[in-house]
Formats: sequence, C-alpha cells, structure tokens
Amino acid sequence: MRRHKTQSFEYLKNKWGSSNKRAIEVIQRTMDNIEKLFTFLRIYGH
Repeated sequence: MRRHKTQSFEYLKNKWGSSNKRAIEVIQRTMDNIEKLFTFLRIYGH
C-alpha cells in the first residue's frame, strides 16, 4: 500500500511539474500528517 501511494504521488508530481510545487508541498505535508495520525492510532488505539 505504501509503495503504491508513493508511486501515485510521484506520478502526480511529475504530471503537475514545478508550476504546482506549492500545492505538492501542501499535499505532501497532509500525507505526512495522515501517516502520523495512523501511527498514533496504531500505537495508542488498542
């Protein structure tokens, strides 16, 4: 799942190009936050 997500992200990054660098940074930060949230839930959500 992680690998597929990364491939999709790389595809979008290449497709949009440098003109949407800001949007890409926002999406990347959002994805990082989602991963942190899921990690938190996995550790403390038992």
